[in-house]
Amino acid sequence: MLIRLSLAAVWLLHFLPFPLLRRAGAAFGWLLFIFGHERRRVARINIGLCFPDLDKSQRRHLVRRHFMAFGRSVLERGIIWWGSRERVKRRVQIEGLEHWQAVQTRPVIWLAPHFVGLDMGGVRLTADYPLVSIYSRQKNAEFDAIL
Repeated sequence: MLIRLSLAAVWLLHFLPFPLLRRAGAAFGWLLFIFGHERRRVARINIGLCFPDLDKSQRRHLVRRHFMAFGRSVLERGIIWWGSRERVKRRVQIEGLEHWQAVQTRPVIWLAPHFVGLDMGGVRLTADYPLVSIYSRQKNAEFDAIL
């Protein structure tokens, strides 16, 4: 039931003007940072391993910014799931497309790191090119079935 309520909230929020949706997503990410103790601990460990030269304050700031970006990406998924093609094209800017255009007549597999914003790029490209964007199965079976 919580999954369905969460998706309903994302659906409702996708109607907001983008600046408001962006702020709501950052606020959601802040809440995830505050209450997601285990995920926050994992993020702190990973950031510490990846950026040992940063001091504790800088690492904490980076972890907070990640959670805010993740919160935004969760709410902004409503745009790619239920928004119009035109809205997706307005929101997602493509850079470096000339590199793909140089080889687009051949089969190409794109690999992209991690997941914050990843779905947006794949969906945006499908608005103009015949290609497919995929995702991995979700841990929650109900959520996976809905997606």
